[in-house]
Amino acid sequence: MAYNETRVTLVGKVSSVVTHTTADTGLSRASFRMYSRERRYNRETEVWEDGRQLFLNVTCWRKLADNVHMSLNKGDPVVVTGVLRIADRDLDGIARQFVDIDAHSVGPDLTWCTAEVRAQRHRSGADLPRTEADVPRSDPASAAAVDRASPPEADAEVPF
Repeated sequence: MAYNETRVTLVGKVSSVVTHTTADTGLSRASFRMYSRERRYNRETEVWEDGRQLFLNVTCWRKLADNVHMSLNKGDPVVVTGVLRIADRDLDGIARQFVDIDAHSVGPDLTWCTAEVRAQRHRSGADLPRTEADVPRSDPASAAAVDRASPPEADAEVPF
């Protein structure tokens, strides 16, 4: 993190296809466009009205890029946190300013959708679930621990 970075959190929708590439450095990169639109309630007409729109480019790197590419589609509601960047670019001979975000975190906006979370964890040998073969037969408490540590079968009912 650098001094005086402009960190922002934006709420909006994915407005393009999520592209996934590998940079020259070998790092994964995903990018997409998103938009955020103001909505205001007009008390006189008792109707919600559209306000201004903001379109941005979002760039994700490394593991975030891989997960964004596998998880998001055009039209999905998202929350993006990252560093705001303003870039001057020449577009068809016209100098234009573009607003970009180097994303640190991206997730679904659960106000407008639901999500099924599948955490990707690093697994070492110590973290792997134990099998019945790893438990000595003479210790009933250890056998019960294996039952609790083993993932349930797909059809089994899991008590909460």
